[in-house]
Amino acid sequence: MANTIALNVSPGSRRDEIVANLSGVKPGMFMERLTGGKGQPHSTPAGPFETMVALEDGLRGKTVSDSFAQNDPVPVLFALPGDEVQLILKGGESVSEGDPLVSATGGLVKGLAVSGSVTELVTAIALESKNLAASSDALIKARIIPQYDVTSPV
Repeated sequence: MANTIALNVSPGSRRDEIVANLSGVKPGMFMERLTGGKGQPHSTPAGPFETMVALEDGLRGKTVSDSFAQNDPVPVLFALPGDEVQLILKGGESVSEGDPLVSATGGLVKGLAVSGSVTELVTAIALESKNLAASSDALIKARIIPQYDVTSPV
């Protein structure tokens, strides 16, 4: 596992800082902005969002394994298409290198599952295979891509 979330990002990718609205925010989570400069893990599965990724806080001695407490400053990256980052793959998921990734609840990602008539928003491509079928959440290397809808046939 790499010791940083931002693996290979373009010079145009903007970095900023938000305040954690709740405890348990982890580096590698997709975030959403709230009012007053606060942010929380992205809460709408398959919904559109800024590709804002929580980073580790190396300036304060934190690593990719350290969570943020409520009201902690959280460094974030506004990732652009082509940027390579580590995201948190939801426990129970199994993806192969090249699989599309979509937003799950709580700022996590999961593999695209085409079933029923659900529309999902693909946001990234897995850069490695990872089998978490019997495991908890874990970081996965991914490339951010332009978001696109995939609607499953009925």
